[in-house]
Amino acid sequence: MRNPLRSASTLDGGWPAVFATTAQVLVAFLVVALLLHLAGNLRVALTTARRQE
Repeated sequence: MRNPLRSASTLDGGWPAVFATTAQVLVAFLVVALLLHLAGNLRVALTTARRQE
């Protein structure tokens, strides 16, 4: 039986697989950071609009 913890190791796909996985994780973190940033900007914009009324 194959060990699922070794699926992204250098033994299975070599360094290209490691770099590809690292790039996917980096992109995922950047997308989450962007969404949180946009949500914060929206919250501030809504709060500012309510105070001006």
